[in-house]
Amino acid sequence: MNIIWSLPTFDNPETGGQKVFTRLGELFELKDVTIVKTYRESKEGSGALNKICINLRNLKILAGQDKQAPIIQVLYHRSEYLLANVLLHCLLKRKIILFVDQIYEIDHMPLIQKWIRLLVNYILFWSTSLIVVNSKYTGGWVCSFGSFRTKLFLMYPVMNLKPKVLQRPKPSKNAPVNILCVSNVRENKGQIYLLQALKYVKKDLRITFVGLVYEREYMERLRIYIIENGISEKVHFTGFLSGSQLVEEYQKADIFVLPSLKEGFGIVIFEAMSYGLPFIASKTCGILEQVNDEQEGFLVPPRDPKALGNKVDNLITDPELRIRMGELGRERASKLLTMDQVFEEFYQVVAGLSRNG
Repeated sequence: MNIIWSLPTFDNPETGGQKVFTRLGELFELKDVTIVKTYRESKEGSGALNKICINLRNLKILAGQDKQAPIIQVLYHRSEYLLANVLLHCLLKRKIILFVDQIYEIDHMPLIQKWIRLLVNYILFWSTSLIVVNSKYTGGWVCSFGSFRTKLFLMYPVMNLKPKVLQRPKPSKNAPVNILCVSNVRENKGQIYLLQALKYVKKDLRITFVGLVYEREYMERLRIYIIENGISEKVHFTGFLSGSQLVEEYQKADIFVLPSLKEGFGIVIFEAMSYGLPFIASKTCGILEQVNDEQEGFLVPPRDPKALGNKVDNLITDPELRIRMGELGRERASKLLTMDQVFEEFYQVVAGLSRNG
């Protein structure tokens, strides 16, 4: 069986979403599936005419591939495939598999832009044969654009999270508690609310932010807030880390915090749990499907620095609670259904599309 792999080449395959597609490709290769990679990075501008040219280029590439082979794409690059997919679906009856691993809100958009997004997403989902979502919440978001429930395939992006026992120094009454946040620096990840939460924390702490800076204007806002509030000595940004460097940060951490405004799934929480860290995360989206509030950690309303700060303070002042929640989290992470375990079912669905292509 052939598969047309129309996904981008990621700058660094070690970040969360990229790891998922890397592992997916490895699992297909174990099945002796031939993966034909067709994606080309777009160097053109973002205007409408350029987008049409990109779509026509992708149509030409995809139409020339094996007619029986399903085409795998990701929603993030929808504008580069919208027109191509409609023509592939209507004229050539090609089978398209779309991965939806990110969500975005459209309610706040100006009316015309909102209707354009509604139409674009409807057409894109309509032209697919299978929509792979990373949580039930993401599936509900897809269905808010039309009746697509029968096309959904749920695949939680959980890797093989083997419990990791790290040697941590015993907590000292006088030593600051280390807070770790692993997330790309962008507004929807909510780092500003963790900084604002410091006003409600009585004890001494240090915050380490690990992740790529995706939105430089947002990073500048964070920097200004840190300087104006005199907390520079408490906050450190490392940039992107992987491998032993990331493990070292988990080893130094006492509490993991993910203050996102929206998360399709929040895979990094489960990575933190596998290291035995208690977490505090926003009570939002796919996060709610796999964790238990007040057991492995705490869930707080998004955009609520006071609630976040109070929970941070609770964990700082109660080392035994941190240890207990961390152990429950490590156990919970070890029992999650992984991608590897659901892949066989997914493979059979893809093989069925190929036979019926």
